[in-house]
Amino acid sequence: AAGYIRREMGKRVKLRYTPEIIFELDKSIEHGIYISNLIKKANKAGDDAK
Repeated sequence: AAGYIRREMGKRVKLRYTPEIIFELDKSIEHGIYISNLIKKANKAGDDAK
């Protein structure tokens, strides 16, 4: 997919060199859910202790 996108970008954008495209997995959503679950557990534990 990166080669196709780079080729298409090279046709449409007037640059001397077409930049390399690298796809990376974004784990920030998963990490955010993990942190939210930790906070919920901590809040529940605090409520149970009262």
